[in-house]
Amino acid sequence: MPLPKKPIKTKLTPTQYINSIPELGLKEAVLFKSPRNPLVNVSVNRTAHAVDMTRKPFSHEKVLLHSHKLDTQMHVELPSTADFWKIHTFDGIRAHIISGIGSNKKVVGYTFLRSTKELKQNFHYAIEWFNLMRGTSIHSFVDSAKNHKIKLRFVPVKGYYFDKKEMTFKQKHNLKERSQLNKKIKFKQNNFRK
Repeated sequence: MPLPKKPIKTKLTPTQYINSIPELGLKEAVLFKSPRNPLVNVSVNRTAHAVDMTRKPFSHEKVLLHSHKLDTQMHVELPSTADFWKIHTFDGIRAHIISGIGSNKKVVGYTFLRSTKELKQNFHYAIEWFNLMRGTSIHSFVDSAKNHKIKLRFVPVKGYYFDKKEMTFKQKHNLKERSQLNKKIKFKQNNFRK
């Protein structure tokens, strides 16, 4: 008699794991990640604009991931003052990743904030700059960040792309949808010319 097949264990990708968190588009979440290991959810007291952690990161946990509801006015999610403080406070953390949550309550892209020696050494100056720049346009913020040795990177998830001109994550259209969209644009242009 053949032995019963063992159930296949399927590993969730980080994005799939984040998308599975309850009330993702309504409440923030915070997670830790160590190399070659799955994400660990340490969220507690979750609200729409804040979240606490059940513990500090262990020494082997090098990445802190924080979910934000996508800000439609700023297009992509930028680090908050609290995000900057966590980079400074936790010595072992090399990267702070903010996941932007779209209107579909799913991750649409990530903002990577890398911890650098320059950022650690000039942290209080960086905080002053950060608070000053939060009220400006996102283009000014990103350009100024480069000048202050603050490493920011925007990475879309599968099915999205990052529009550098508008500084936003946008959904990709398949060839059929794109063809239909182009036809609609041409139709409007032709009617406008008449």
